[in-house]
Amino acid sequence: MMFARHRTRFALVAVAMALLTVFVGAPATASPADKANPAVAAALAKIAANKHSAADIALIKRYPELARVVADPSRTTITKTFSPNLVEDGSGLKPAGPVSPNGLCGWVAVTITVETILGFDLFKWKHRAEACMDGANVTSWTSRYDQMDYADVTIYVRNLESHASPVPAYQAFSHMQRHLEQCVVKYGCYANWYPWSDITFYGDYYYSWNWGVA
Repeated sequence: MMFARHRTRFALVAVAMALLTVFVGAPATASPADKANPAVAAALAKIAANKHSAADIALIKRYPELARVVADPSRTTITKTFSPNLVEDGSGLKPAGPVSPNGLCGWVAVTITVETILGFDLFKWKHRAEACMDGANVTSWTSRYDQMDYADVTIYVRNLESHASPVPAYQAFSHMQRHLEQCVVKYGCYANWYPWSDITFYGDYYYSWNWGVA
């Protein structure tokens, strides 16, 4: 009789668990649509390393929500602005000269814009530097800074690398490089972008510049 009672108790527990499963439902599992596609993950990794092919870009285009925020390395543009009292080195032009006996101060700004596969802006990063010159040397740095003019919500602004050469000197450069990390749904933090630029001033009122996205 004791054995029978235990069997009855176990049967009742089993029925209760079955009813609970019916009302509460089975444990949730991710649907195939919620899982990362290994082929897409591989394409993203190659794009982030700038080792992708046209087929990788075509694959990402099949997922518009992803393509909207994935960088297209071929869609990088540079905007350069500068104060009117400076002249770009190598242009063949001559500066107008100082506006005062003490020389002049001028600025240069370089903006790097990276667009996505669908043509949206992913980020716009600016490096701006200002220095003073006396016709022979760069005499001082007036200001140096970087600025995010735009960043998609998938972009996380990380560390800044920054240094400038000492003055006074005939030429002096400002270097900046910003670390930008990108994280997207399902594929995590898959890319790190490192836009950088160098801005060089010359004592005779010229400037030059260089840039890249590592």
